[in-house]
Amino acid sequence: MPKGEPTGTAPLRPGDVLSFLYKRLGSFATHKIPNMPARTKARAKFDFRGRPFVWWIENDKYLRIASLDKRFVIAYLIGRAIEDPPVVKVIGPEFPGLESARRPLWFVVPEPTGVMGAWVDQLLRWSFNPQRPLISFPGPPRFW
Repeated sequence: MPKGEPTGTAPLRPGDVLSFLYKRLGSFATHKIPNMPARTKARAKFDFRGRPFVWWIENDKYLRIASLDKRFVIAYLIGRAIEDPPVVKVIGPEFPGLESARRPLWFVVPEPTGVMGAWVDQLLRWSFNPQRPLISFPGPPRFW
C-alpha cells in the first residue's frame, strides 16, 4: 500500500459515486430536472384564451408578459424616446406567425391605451392576431 493512503479503504470504482448518490438522494439523482414554470410570486396571474399567463413591471422600464410554460415571452418598453414608435421585444421561442429561431426580435406595435391591465390585453390580442402586420424595428430602442 502506498505511503499516506488510509488503511481499510478500497479504491473507488466507476459505479460507486452514482450508487452513493442514489442511496442519499433517491431517484432524483438519476432523472433530468424538468423545466421550471414561470415565477408567479409578486406577479399578476391571468388566463388569456384558456392559457395561463403572468405579467409584471421590470425595473420601471418593461411591461413583461409570459406564459406559465415560458414559451411565449414578450417585453413592452414603457419609457421610450418620444420620436421612437412603441415596440415590443419578442424573447420566447413561441410567437404566432414568426418562424425565426433568432431572439430577441423587436417589432412596432399599436400604442396601448387605458390602464395597465388593458395594455396587457391589447398586446396579447395583437400578438396572437394572425392578420397583424409584423413591422421590424432595428432594436433595441433608446430608453428616455
